[in-house]
Amino acid sequence: RILTAPYRFFSTRETGVTVARRSPSGSVVALDIALDDLGQVLAAALPLPGAHAALFDATGHVLAASAGALPTAVGEGAELPLLTALADPALSGMQPGGRANAAMRVDDAAGRAWQRMVVPVPTAREVLSLGMAIPLDELLAPARAIRDRTLASTLAVLLLALPLTYWLARRVSRRLD
Repeated sequence: RILTAPYRFFSTRETGVTVARRSPSGSVVALDIALDDLGQVLAAALPLPGAHAALFDATGHVLAASAGALPTAVGEGAELPLLTALADPALSGMQPGGRANAAMRVDDAAGRAWQRMVVPVPTAREVLSLGMAIPLDELLAPARAIRDRTLASTLAVLLLALPLTYWLARRVSRRLD
């Protein structure tokens, strides 16, 4: 298996990587993946609309990001952007090579809380990292909705049970009198 470093494709002038693998018969199958397309795949795979993701290497260079296009002039004076250079504060503070699966809460400049996580993605050439940031308000929305429905149901049961209990207690106590 081979994974190349990012380079500019001759035919399309897009920046991407090539993945190649030798088949059992001896032929080689190769696939060119444009980094912009990889960013679109990341965006499509996100679990919530407000989530952001980035694929980056051990030095912190971003190969693909879900929230915005990356520069395409690799090999011609420009390099892949660093995580710290991304405009997205939820992604820019991530650390390559951090503890795998370590979730961490951060607050951005606008006061929005984010849950971040970085997981390793082993490849043939190196271990890349996939970082994801999800706003806590979106992440916890289903749990909060369940909590609210549960509280409302409990309150409704109590409101119905109290008059019924009072009525039954009065009826039983009348016979005792």
